[in-house]
Amino acid sequence: MFTLTTKSRYAVRALYHLVNSEEGCRVTVKSIAEKEGLSRKYLEAIFQSLRKSGIVKGSRGPVGGYLLTNPPETITLLDIINAIEGPVSPVVCLVSGEYCRRETPCKARPLWKGLQQEVEQYLKSVRIVDMLEEGQPECALLYEHGNKEENNEQNLS
Repeated sequence: MFTLTTKSRYAVRALYHLVNSEEGCRVTVKSIAEKEGLSRKYLEAIFQSLRKSGIVKGSRGPVGGYLLTNPPETITLLDIINAIEGPVSPVVCLVSGEYCRRETPCKARPLWKGLQQEVEQYLKSVRIVDMLEEGQPECALLYEHGNKEENNEQNLS
């Protein structure tokens, strides 16, 4: 059975929040974890993989969080899955021939290769921006940090 790991599914869900935020607005792991009902520690590990692959960049501090490194129109599900899991493959021998002694005479290998190409093609065709629904973007940073003076003024009103 060909299934995506929980990490990949959570990565897609988490990236939705970055796509849905205002441009330049950092989104914290804490806010995503709360909104999605996910473990903060688990999400932090996912964001480390996304950062290492260049999909997101992060910063620490009072106005820290994560941003997409590229426009969401250019980031595909294949990019995300490759960042989290590595190459998409229905069988191990397509990733590395050293796992299969029958790679050359294998009659089923072209079938698996065709399946791999179809799946990759589909995943390349889906961009994370496609997840957006119509409506205004939200900024998790404003909910968590905001401008202290503005927050104080709002609290006094």
